[in-house]
Amino acid sequence: MFFQNLANQLFFKDHHFIFNKQQLIPGSGVNLSDYKLLPYPFENTTSFVFISRIMKEKGIEDYLYVASVIKKNILLLFFISLVFVKKIILLK
Repeated sequence: MFFQNLANQLFFKDHHFIFNKQQLIPGSGVNLSDYKLLPYPFENTTSFVFISRIMKEKGIEDYLYVASVIKKNILLLFFISLVFVKKIILLK
């Protein structure tokens, strides 16, 4: 069992979910020493960003559906996708 933070590891221990093999590994969050918090830009636009691999399990279908519904009602709305594509398949 791998844990990305000590709090989760202790939760499992405190609730007697004991595993013979467990390890605390570095988290995958943002390093706030390198990336400082910026003030929120109050503009007349709204943006949604999707950062992931393009997979159903990662929620891409839900993201695209919501984008199509919301975009009909809000003019200044942007949907940005930063994705990893392993193989491109063209659909006809």
